[in-house]
Amino acid sequence: MISFKCPVCRVTTNTSGSPFVSIWAVASHIAGMIPDRRHKIWAQTKVPGIDLRLKGKKLGEELMGAVYQEIEADRPPQETAPPTQAPPSGARRLKGRRISRRERGRGNWTQQFGENEEHLSPAVIRELERGLRDSRDPVRYMLASEFSRRFILYYNVSSGMFAMNDPSGGTLFKRRATAEAVKKLLSKGISVVKYTTKRGKLKRLSPYRGQWISRRRRKA
Repeated sequence: MISFKCPVCRVTTNTSGSPFVSIWAVASHIAGMIPDRRHKIWAQTKVPGIDLRLKGKKLGEELMGAVYQEIEADRPPQETAPPTQAPPSGARRLKGRRISRRERGRGNWTQQFGENEEHLSPAVIRELERGLRDSRDPVRYMLASEFSRRFILYYNVSSGMFAMNDPSGGTLFKRRATAEAVKKLLSKGISVVKYTTKRGKLKRLSPYRGQWISRRRRKA
């Protein structure tokens, strides 16, 4: 499987352990790590004038160009094919027929990352496409302690503290299973809340479930 590396911290996986299968995945990782000093300085250096107050997808889109240039700069130079080399198998059959949108997409991938794509099996290609769809999924999970609708605490894994009435201060988990595992390490009264980060804005999807509702059900 083709994987990418963060040009700042050199990691190849996200917080849930999934490898970076696209440049967009690396850009999203850097956008989420902006509070870290190294990632913040890198973003300000590579993209002068960038607004680091942007969140989620918007910030990732601003970083895409710089991430692509860094990855291309780290890529080892490829040998140029000799002029007498025969065209790839099936190239003549493409002449004179319409090329589908799927094939055009694969052609762009080959143009950007070399001729390695023709060696990938259909199973690997399906896995890459699945990983790309998964990286674009805006659904996230957060740990919250809900005392009332006006008093909710959101857990931040990095600091080990809770942000009061500010969901943007909590940690977003890509996988619900990961959020559930962290929840077991915390005190009682913590619930897993589903959010969406579509269009760079946090929007709650789970209904409100205060602690008093759980206590009333246990007494019943």
